[in-house]
Amino acid sequence: LVACLVCCCAGEIGLSTACIQQGSQVIWKMPLLLCAPLAKAVAKATLALTFFYGFMRLWSTAEVTGMGTTRYYHFSFEQELYLCVFVAVGMWILETITALYQFSIAYAVAKYYHTPKDDEGDRDVDCLGVLEGLKAGLFFHLGSLAFGSAIITALEIVQKLLAFAELKNKEEGNNQVVSCILSSLLCCCYCVEGVVQFISKNAYIDIAISSTGFCHAVRNVGRVMLDHGAAMAVLNGATMIFQIVGMVAITLVCGLMSYVLLEQDTFSQPTSSYFVPNRVLATAVACILALIVSWAFMTVFDMSTDTLLFCLSLDIRKNGTAVNADENMKDLFEQARFKADKLRRKETEKAEHGAKIASRKK
Repeated sequence: LVACLVCCCAGEIGLSTACIQQGSQVIWKMPLLLCAPLAKAVAKATLALTFFYGFMRLWSTAEVTGMGTTRYYHFSFEQELYLCVFVAVGMWILETITALYQFSIAYAVAKYYHTPKDDEGDRDVDCLGVLEGLKAGLFFHLGSLAFGSAIITALEIVQKLLAFAELKNKEEGNNQVVSCILSSLLCCCYCVEGVVQFISKNAYIDIAISSTGFCHAVRNVGRVMLDHGAAMAVLNGATMIFQIVGMVAITLVCGLMSYVLLEQDTFSQPTSSYFVPNRVLATAVACILALIVSWAFMTVFDMSTDTLLFCLSLDIRKNGTAVNADENMKDLFEQARFKADKLRRKETEKAEHGAKIASRKK
């Protein structure tokens, strides 16, 4: 499967490798970035458990009727409102944690990019940039991060309501017209959420660089996308290839190693204290865990490369050239820009050719 992906995307491998090389240099200088996914997971899990406990305490205020296992819970309008607000605020806080995670990584990578090189051509940055980003996000930009998170949370709530309405429609006769309307609205909502998440992530990067508010950062993102969006899209696509191939490869290697280890006498002999009766299930669990861990760390590479690209684009827009970028990164961006222009010309030629054919038929 990995070989198939590599063969199908051979044209993007060079750009992908160069992108990841730039991101790896940042992570090599700031290894604490690799701890960010674990910290985010622990924080969100702790908060989720806390919110679940609070939700159950609120649920326990209901009037209970019935006996034994057949019990019914009756809520007043005020209690239902409390439950809805509690769930919405909980989702908002969890989304804000994700925004703070993205901002912290962006802050650290932006600090690396804007640090001038010394006489040896090296950037002298400490490894605590992500902690500085966490502090800056909590004390100076929490409102902007919460604002962006509130928009995403509102869209997620609308999605849940539409999905619930679709489920109720299926239970009560499955009206095809209603189902079509709900499915269309749900599709639109998913599309809008994807766009908002993309814009919000880049807005957090701009906030980390320029220290502006969320709305001003969104305007800056729009201007950068208009000027350099095509080249950034090419590089983002190349990075995505590395992420997919990397996650698949890591999962397969971990699964293979797990299966080989479980075939050893220590785990395969029934008389052993460490005997594993179902090796296939154990291998599947190992693959799932490897996929989750690899996905978590690939998000660090993704955020790092996105921040570098945005910093470079903003640098070009402000100064006319990438003053702070490495030569390799400048060459990489020029390659992406050339490829984007080439694709744009091909699309233009196809459109013109199609228009000529259509005019001849008339």
